[in-house]
Amino acid sequence: MKDTLISIIKKIPAARIAVVGDVALDEFISGPVTRASPEAPVVIVNKKKTETMLGCAGNVVANLRALDAKVFFITVLGKDRTGDEVKTLLKDSKVDFCGVEESDRITPRKTRIIGEKQHVVRIDDELIKPISSDIEKLLLQKLASIINKIDIIIISDYEKGLLTESFVNKIKSVAKQNSKRIIVDLKPKSAASYKGVYLIKPNLAHAKEMLGNEMLGKEILRTKTDASVEEIGKKLTQKFDSNFIITLGPDGMMVFEKGKTPYSMPTEARKVYDVVGAGDTTNAMLAVSLAAGANLSEASRIANIGAGIVVGKPGTATVSISELLEKVSFEVKKIKAIKELRPILQDEKQRNKSIVWTNGCFDILHPGHIRFLQNAKKLGDILIVGINADNSLYVKNKNRKLVNTETDRAEVIAALEFVDYVLIFNESDPSKVITALRPDVYAKGANWKDKKMPEEAIIRSYGGRIEFVPLDQNYSTENIFSRIRKTK
Repeated sequence: MKDTLISIIKKIPAARIAVVGDVALDEFISGPVTRASPEAPVVIVNKKKTETMLGCAGNVVANLRALDAKVFFITVLGKDRTGDEVKTLLKDSKVDFCGVEESDRITPRKTRIIGEKQHVVRIDDELIKPISSDIEKLLLQKLASIINKIDIIIISDYEKGLLTESFVNKIKSVAKQNSKRIIVDLKPKSAASYKGVYLIKPNLAHAKEMLGNEMLGKEILRTKTDASVEEIGKKLTQKFDSNFIITLGPDGMMVFEKGKTPYSMPTEARKVYDVVGAGDTTNAMLAVSLAAGANLSEASRIANIGAGIVVGKPGTATVSISELLEKVSFEVKKIKAIKELRPILQDEKQRNKSIVWTNGCFDILHPGHIRFLQNAKKLGDILIVGINADNSLYVKNKNRKLVNTETDRAEVIAALEFVDYVLIFNESDPSKVITALRPDVYAKGANWKDKKMPEEAIIRSYGGRIEFVPLDQNYSTENIFSRIRKTK
């Protein structure tokens, strides 16, 4: 998997993407707060700096250019100062502007006042109105002129008036005639226009709204459990005849590919600094990865990694190719042999760091695994996860073979930010590894509390301790397989 992802990422600069969407200019005015205003109960910000950047679909464009992709931007601007600033930013970013200017349109401008790093107020200057048939015709001519130069189309619909039902239907027609896939990020009100596109990416709240109350049970409307996400995604896939990725904030994302079993991807973020623009990063990553030859699963993995990087940065940020490569490479660097781990752990212990060990098969990763490992991490400073090798005797149900190989399982666990190191061991129990590494804490599932464990005596012999971590009874690998069997 690692080599495949790296190969895809290295091909990203060759990607050619058309972005069709509403653009805005994001303006940030910042400075120190000097005092309270005598005129009203507000603070006074002493302006020190003004910054502008592309907003709305323009942020997707910025993310694509940060990845060195070739970008064609189809949009509509007003013939005004803000529109001129947008064109200058596009030119500076080496984006091919394929848009149209309209004399009676206002280019949206969002001005944010920032005092002492705190958002004080936002001022929006915009006039929302649908494009005319003449403007639509000109934009379609622009699209037709570049259709053979592109790999993927991204539609970024902010409901500012560009993407009318008529325009969207004609974009879909041009794309279908030329075998181009469309990725869509939309507002629920306009969802009906996008039936049949390759991929739609809403968040969970928008997904529920898109599905509509008539197709949702009351229990689904109230809950955010994975079970409800899975049901919503399946119904959306059927309703829209499209693949879906539902983003779940700190819980990552869930991918629904037509004709395949849905799968979850936990968040890659270690710390969340700012979630602004993470959706645009995800769209850009999906598009360039697919253009670089990835399947949807691989593209989703890369997009998830990219979103995890960008939320760790302040403000509206982007991700570079080098950051992606470093991140993917680091995941594999976390997979160690015993001889590699020993000196590392000795050094950590000399710095008074406590070592936590846990182990398991982790064949089909699910939220129960994630929560268990997160709680295990809280028991110390360094978390090591042991992965049972393919030839081990761990699998509880002897009638079921492992789905994923030991290296694939190790890479998935290594991708979790809160896991520090991963080790693959061949024995049926971890006694040998524990003897060699001497962890301070052995994290074990609470279901083992009253059972005899061969490794317990070893842990106690050098003063280590066993901590029993609660398990989420709603999740298990066997339950997942049971659900899969029922769907066949």
